[in-house]
Amino acid sequence: MKQKYFIYVTLIFFLSLFLNISGSWWAGPDKNRLKLVGDKELVEALSEEMVKSREELYSGIQYYDQEQKYEDREIKIFLQNNKTIKVKRTLLDAVRSFLLRSYAPDEQATLKALSNMKPSRLDFNPGFFVYGGLYLYLIAIFLKVLSIAGIVKLVPDISYYFLHPEQMGIIFTAGKIFGAIFTSLTVYLIYRAGCLLYTRRAGLISAFLFSITPAVVAWSHYLNPYTFTFFWLLLSFCICIKLFENELPGYYILAGLSTGLTAGSLSTYGFIIFAVPVIHFMKNYSRGIKRAFFSLLDKRMWLALLFSIIGFLMVNPYWIASFRQVLNEFKKAGEYYRFTPHPFRWFIYLRYTVMSMLGFPLWLVAMCGVLYAFFKRRKEDILLIFLLLPPLIYFASSMTRFMHYGLYIIPFLLLLTGRLLDSWLKKSENRFLWITGIFVIAIITFYTFSYTLAINLAAMRENTRSLAGKWVNENIPEGTGIGMPEIPSPWRTPPFRYLDYRMVITYWDTQILAREKPEYFIVSEYQWLRGYGYKNMLSYLREYEEVKKFEYFPDILGLKFKRDKNSPWDWPDFNPQILIFRRRQNEKN
Repeated sequence: MKQKYFIYVTLIFFLSLFLNISGSWWAGPDKNRLKLVGDKELVEALSEEMVKSREELYSGIQYYDQEQKYEDREIKIFLQNNKTIKVKRTLLDAVRSFLLRSYAPDEQATLKALSNMKPSRLDFNPGFFVYGGLYLYLIAIFLKVLSIAGIVKLVPDISYYFLHPEQMGIIFTAGKIFGAIFTSLTVYLIYRAGCLLYTRRAGLISAFLFSITPAVVAWSHYLNPYTFTFFWLLLSFCICIKLFENELPGYYILAGLSTGLTAGSLSTYGFIIFAVPVIHFMKNYSRGIKRAFFSLLDKRMWLALLFSIIGFLMVNPYWIASFRQVLNEFKKAGEYYRFTPHPFRWFIYLRYTVMSMLGFPLWLVAMCGVLYAFFKRRKEDILLIFLLLPPLIYFASSMTRFMHYGLYIIPFLLLLTGRLLDSWLKKSENRFLWITGIFVIAIITFYTFSYTLAINLAAMRENTRSLAGKWVNENIPEGTGIGMPEIPSPWRTPPFRYLDYRMVITYWDTQILAREKPEYFIVSEYQWLRGYGYKNMLSYLREYEEVKKFEYFPDILGLKFKRDKNSPWDWPDFNPQILIFRRRQNEKN
């Protein structure tokens, strides 16, 4: 029986690996980027100044996402034909960013952290602490091995990648595949957790659902630790579950160490540390609530806490030496993602953000699974509820419109879902219930797998950003004024020959728009979705008419998964809508 289930889980692992790797190359720069933003001769002429501007930019940064002064000066560029051109620094930096960075937001943070390390000087300080050392050091080793094998090309001279953006794209893709492997290995651990808590079938169902969950697969296509850390989260959780039946200090030490390593990969997954006191409290609850509370002062609890700290610092030693920088980074993040608890935000998060993570059928059954756990209130249910609800409130109160920050909750939701479906199928004496259960699982599987596969197919298509950039180069004459609400950046704007146009950055300022009167105006979905609003955008551009729209929503077998104004703000990453407006003829006159 065990061998049969192992074969099933292994098949699920390969399904997961296929889904997690397919389309992982979607965001990285490639040769096409070079053609879109210029040509080889132009980029060669810009290289020296692009390097200088980059070094100047980074020299003033003491911590990630630090606000800094930026002088948008004009820079004289000498071309090969003895001509000179004057280029605004913002546009110079825009060209550079399209050659080095991916379309996915914040992915460059991982590579910047790796570039901060100087192994030859035994300096392994990443200079970036939002992502944990366990992730950064392991991916650094992985990329170094690939470099030695000749699969990726790691060159200290950043200007090399200006002319070879495809090499930077290979680095991005390799890092994503590294994370995808760990994400897929998680199916074994979520299956094991289901076995320890409930039954083998519950574990198998949970593992299968995990392998096809849209948000899990989507964020396996990113160079960040949000799905990579699932492996360490579930490994730690399985170790913690063992505390239900073990009193030896060694198990508490191991549990503490594993929770520290999990937090050491991604700090927000450190919620798993609460599994230890919750389990210890429940073990002692039968002796009375007072004794259960005092049992939390047991020396084994202190051992777990101590080794959790040790585990964390083992992979994040520079937190001590750079503690001020750590505080600044998290303070900055806290300013952006303010903790504002309110029932309306919780509703928005559950109704729209979590539903987008799972897809409607799986979301509906997962919510029923949570309610079923409240009804049953077994010790296993209580543990999962404690590991689920406080983080859920935190993510809903501070990161309401973002999916990826709250991916932590997915394994625990799926374990409760697997438990509910397993209980449903156990009613074998009632044939109607059994058939209904199979039907529900079939609906979940069809819809969720279709949703996930559609996302992958969308990732494999030519990106809407690239298509929009190509259209601009081919249809808008050189020297034409083109407006944008924000400085160009790969994650929110299309790549095109910025230096060939009169670029106008308006910052949504009506006076700048009225004064500069650009003939065209380009807006991406991010720029109206994240607060400004679609109607406000149309009002701002009331003197313009839409001439071109680039959009591609995931679709398969007639199912189209559209976004709307309530969609999470990180859902358009793969193919954001990009609208191009032209000033009306009567307004030109």
